[in-house]
Amino acid sequence: MKVWNHPAADIEIAEEAACLERQLPGYGALFLATVASLRNKIAAFPNMFPEKMPGIRFCTMPVFRYVIPYMITAEGIVILAYAHTSRQPGYWKERIETI
Repeated sequence: MKVWNHPAADIEIAEEAACLERQLPGYGALFLATVASLRNKIAAFPNMFPEKMPGIRFCTMPVFRYVIPYMITAEGIVILAYAHTSRQPGYWKERIETI
């Protein structure tokens, strides 16, 4: 199944990776590699992760304190955010309206 990021999630992932890289060299690259692996898993098994809100599934990232909320649509899978688990919970919910 095709997987793509909400436009705001594209910006978010780049900023988070850069921030992590500044904090600990190599950590940003590990973050991006983890994201790529999980995107592949989401594409292969879209229903694998729990639906915690109607129509929204959540993939928890190992090692990092982030979740990947996503929607399954007729066109494919839309990743809504790469959200830190303890910063501004639910800030990404407004993105659902733009899908």
